[in-house]
Amino acid sequence: MERFRRKLYAHDAQALNAMQKAYSGALRELLPKYELLTAQALEAGPDATWGLLWRRQRTADLIAQISGILRQLGADSGEITRGSKRAVMDMALTQAKAMTAKAIGGDEALVSATFNRVPDEALRNVVGLLADGTPLDYKFQAMAADTVAGVKQTIISGVTQGHNPRTIAAALKRHYAGQLVNALTVCRTETIRAYRTASMESYRANDNIVKGWIWSAGHSPRTCAACWAMDGTYHGLDEELNDHPNGRCAMIPVTKTWKEVLGYDVPGASEPAKPYHPGANFEKLSETQQRQVLGKARYELYQNGTDLREFGAMRGGDVWGAQPVVRPLKELPQLSEDDLAD
Repeated sequence: MERFRRKLYAHDAQALNAMQKAYSGALRELLPKYELLTAQALEAGPDATWGLLWRRQRTADLIAQISGILRQLGADSGEITRGSKRAVMDMALTQAKAMTAKAIGGDEALVSATFNRVPDEALRNVVGLLADGTPLDYKFQAMAADTVAGVKQTIISGVTQGHNPRTIAAALKRHYAGQLVNALTVCRTETIRAYRTASMESYRANDNIVKGWIWSAGHSPRTCAACWAMDGTYHGLDEELNDHPNGRCAMIPVTKTWKEVLGYDVPGASEPAKPYHPGANFEKLSETQQRQVLGKARYELYQNGTDLREFGAMRGGDVWGAQPVVRPLKELPQLSEDDLAD
């Protein structure tokens, strides 16, 4: 699982690098237009409004040019993300088969003979790669519209507050950087979601061998407390692995035995994977790393006997759906006023 996770991370890094290059190229086009727009607003004085500026044809033309660059950037971002999703789908199908073979053991040729591949068209439909106009496109185009609105607000706010062009330019760059972070989050989340979806569909297509899966979180100080709490839990094939944005959790298949599949034992067969408690792996972290994951108050609770699983919960969300979240301190048992104030 760790080997496959590293391959996925390497591909993820390539996609994010392509996204950053696209945003850097667009910014080079945008900066001179931002400067012209700022100069026009400064000409209008501290009482400038977009209603006043919009009546100037040169301002309207600049806004149209900026909007066009950002719309194209949104389209490019969507295509980068779709390409990344297509690539990881094939990777996921190959790795799901390899994971299943490793999990059940025995002759690999026997696994190949009994393993079903999910039809590409069906998988593309589930992952959302059939056509433009998907929620993915709407997300990136909404970011473009938000960036235009942010540019207007930043310039007008800067002029009315008496800021100089350099200060306004810095604020525009910060806003643009925030939109890049949002785009990278969408790209990473959608790519990893496509990987998980393809893996899950592969396991479901082979329910004659696979009967469930175990939630596998990265055993590192970068993993949040919510994912540590989910690590090692068992789930049926009717359940989805709904991680939070930027999450990197994965599924370990739980297979039937060869006797259950074929009616007889096979030499070299493995014992099916079993659920486990994350505490043993968490204890391998140093105290500093454990504090990094839990924070001061939760670390004290952990030291006083609170189970690691208590720190996370699955909660619904309007944008990304149900996902693991760190439970608020007020929901945890045995809290003192000092803990709540932390």
